[in-house]
Order: sequence, then structure tokens, then C-alpha cells
Amino acid sequence: MSLDSEGTPTLNKSDRCIDRIEDAILSRGEDFERFMNTNDEETQIEFYEYGLDVSMVSIGAFQNQNEPYLRYQLSWGGPSEEINFYQNGRVEFVFKDWFDSAVKEVSHLDWVEWLRGWFVDIELLTDQKFLEAWRSE
Repeated sequence: MSLDSEGTPTLNKSDRCIDRIEDAILSRGEDFERFMNTNDEETQIEFYEYGLDVSMVSIGAFQNQNEPYLRYQLSWGGPSEEINFYQNGRVEFVFKDWFDSAVKEVSHLDWVEWLRGWFVDIELLTDQKFLEAWRSE
């Protein structure tokens, strides 16, 4: 990142989130594939401690947010990463860094389908939870 003539931060092409999101998805995917394919106790504990937060984001929590979603926050700060699960089955990977962000749909990836199934199994992705998030507008 650099500053323009007025001191406002500007992004170099290599700093843009859209140019970095694929690497972030691949890196996280490697971690989740290991969680999927390894059943030893140490790896399971690592999976349970992996993310920072799992929470339902109610409709209207953010400007221009039209529907609730379950947010699995993986990291915070610069950069931050989260995986958002929607009621209709869509899953988005969100990559944010200072003054910039990128979003990519990842519903089709095997590790995302596995992770979504895990959240369904532990009853964090239920119609009731989404109903409550719709109502809290």
C-alpha cells in the first residue's frame, strides 16, 4: 500500500484483495482438506480451535445486506477472512484487507460442502436459526 499526494492510502495491483483471494482460498482449502481426511485426535482438536468466531449475522446488520447468513470468521485484522453460509445453500469466501475486500462464491468446493455439512450436523445451519435472523430486522 502507498499514499497518494493527499496522503490517502492507495493499493498497488499486487495488494488488491481480488488478486489475492484465490491464494487465500487455496491455503484455507488445504487446511480443511486435512481436517476432512485425518481422524486423529490432534487434528480434530485443531479443527475445533481453528476459527475465531461462528455467529449468525441478522438481516440489516450491515449496509446493503439483504439476507442473514452464518459467518465463520477465520482471521481478523489485515487481512481478514470469513466464510459466509446462506440459507439457499450459497457459500461465499470473503477476503478483506485495509480499505479493500473481495468475495468469491465457493459453494462447489469439496471442503466447503464438507464444512457446510458439519455446521448442519451441529445445528448451526438450521431453518430456525435463519428465521430468527430474518425476524430480528
